[in-house]
Amino acid sequence: MADLQRSFLSQLLGQEILKMGSLSFRDTFVRDRLRRKKVFIVLDDVDDLMLLKDWEVLLPRLHRPLGPGSKVLLTSRDKQVLTNVVDETYEVERLSYEEALQLFISKALKNCISTTDHRCLIEMIPHHVQGNPLALVVLGSSLYGKSTEEWYSALNKVALNPRIENVLRISYDGLDTEQQSIFLVIAHFFRRFEQEQAIRILDVIYCRRVIYDINTLIDMCLITTSDNKLEIHDLLQEMAFSIVRAESKSPGKRGRLCHLPDVIHAMEENKGTEEIQGIYVDISKLSRQIQLKPNAFAMMDDLRLLKFFSSHFSEDNKDKILLPSTGLYYLSNKLIYFHWEGFPSRSLPQRFCAEHLVELNLRRSKVEKLWTGVQDIGNLRNIWNAYHRATLINQRYALDCESLETTMISTITLGNLSDALNFVNCFNLDQKPLIEAMHLKILSGEKIGHDIIRMVLPGSEIPGEKIEHDIIQMLLKGSTEFLEEKIEHYTIQMVLPGSEIPEWFGYKGIGSSLTMQLPSNCHQLKGIAFCLVFLLPLPYSYNIFNESVWFRIDLDCHVKSKKGDGHHMFQHVLYYDELNFLKIGASDHMFLHYELGFVDHFRKYSGNAVTFKFYNESDGIRMPCMLKSCGLYLHFDENPHADTLFVENIPYKRRKMRER
Repeated sequence: MADLQRSFLSQLLGQEILKMGSLSFRDTFVRDRLRRKKVFIVLDDVDDLMLLKDWEVLLPRLHRPLGPGSKVLLTSRDKQVLTNVVDETYEVERLSYEEALQLFISKALKNCISTTDHRCLIEMIPHHVQGNPLALVVLGSSLYGKSTEEWYSALNKVALNPRIENVLRISYDGLDTEQQSIFLVIAHFFRRFEQEQAIRILDVIYCRRVIYDINTLIDMCLITTSDNKLEIHDLLQEMAFSIVRAESKSPGKRGRLCHLPDVIHAMEENKGTEEIQGIYVDISKLSRQIQLKPNAFAMMDDLRLLKFFSSHFSEDNKDKILLPSTGLYYLSNKLIYFHWEGFPSRSLPQRFCAEHLVELNLRRSKVEKLWTGVQDIGNLRNIWNAYHRATLINQRYALDCESLETTMISTITLGNLSDALNFVNCFNLDQKPLIEAMHLKILSGEKIGHDIIRMVLPGSEIPGEKIEHDIIQMLLKGSTEFLEEKIEHYTIQMVLPGSEIPEWFGYKGIGSSLTMQLPSNCHQLKGIAFCLVFLLPLPYSYNIFNESVWFRIDLDCHVKSKKGDGHHMFQHVLYYDELNFLKIGASDHMFLHYELGFVDHFRKYSGNAVTFKFYNESDGIRMPCMLKSCGLYLHFDENPHADTLFVENIPYKRRKMRER
């Protein structure tokens, strides 16, 4: 850095400077020369704030030392470094496909004409390296003049190229030991996971909050987020795999296993050791059945993450991993994330410990009983169980199993089981303990976690009107008070039997639309409630009852100004979910929707006429549902009884409850 400063000042002053001790940027003489010069300065690859200490007088954010029109450009792998010293930041986007293709061709072919085989590979490679310029240049240069066979071979080991890996590792090597470990866990297990879900699990693994470390990885461009999901570049993931492979020549002595041959070797041959902290297997990629011994996990005392899943589910994948009739003897007491689709045994190991579990996923399994006795499951947030025919997108459901007869509901801390309470197809499961546990908590004054976002009890009679009323009042009144303070755009929904819009809905319409005049005091609006009465038609074919069907209601809103001009206000999906907990073709249903997110629209158009149009389109399996009537209720600040009114006017007969 001293040499760089000396070179810079020599050019600035027009004379050679032999020792930096004689001059510095802080000298009045130097600063005066700087103010009279228009310069463009680039400081490349700055990853340490301390290195900028002697240059900070040049940074416009802190001083104004340069002549008019001057620019200082810094590049860094660490966003936090830039945040501290610059006026604006710009994240360099990866190359587009066309740009990547052009760069690669310029290095791999130069002026040569490509063959048909080469053209096929040329189109693949930009996708393979995901627009990384360094990888394109290095790979393209190394493939110039090579045969197509050599191209194929190089494509499979592009991330192992020393020049590429050395550059990729710069940011990784700049992390502390625990941050490196978190990065490796994300690369092996949590790519495309919801960020909050992954953080909850990582918090338990590292016994502390890791949000700072996650943001550090994002700032260092080692991971990214997209649609609230964690993402990582393919080359960085391959680098992570390479780092773990280097831990030991024996797969059983590595910290994490995800490469199929390594997993098979460690588990079939009982080569696992206490070094293994995580195993990740895509069952659909197994070419043959794997027969495990009862003690396959006996030596893996430090196993925290276990994921056996199918990226492409089919009936052929159901029995890829086999267990003896006696099941497993042992699973680590330290398991935090346990995901085993199609778990082949009827029960978990006899001494299974769920104390550290955050998520338990046993979809499509044969499990009839999870465990015997009381378990301390204060960390448990999500339970998935047994066979479900439909893929559930971006939801975390619980206990979907016809054979399950017992559950640990009586021992659950309801405030902690926060993401989902959903019992689908659990016809043999006694659901009363859950209802009674919730009611006891309400009566005792305890709060049920505001994080509960879904509660579905199909085919259940809620035991007693008093219990039912208390629960609904808690969900609608208590939650709305919390949500208005914490979350701006949140909805609460209920679907229940009913054929008439309640009287307390001040605005009503026949069919699927209604027009109303907004009052002039919409600036005091607190929330909006919609009500729809609809009938679900029978499907075209009765075999559809073996599959889940998604149902959707859309809202289209138009406003007419006081001058008579009309325009579109907004469009919104009010409801989108499965039909498997609704009675189809048997009776009318009533849909209630309380919304906070539309308030700003209504406030903007106080006094104007507004038309609401609700519609449901055919999914190709059934006719659109029949929308019989609709209603609207405006909830104002000056109405202190609005929350109670919203609850007390709901009929008490068998209802399906849904909060979203």
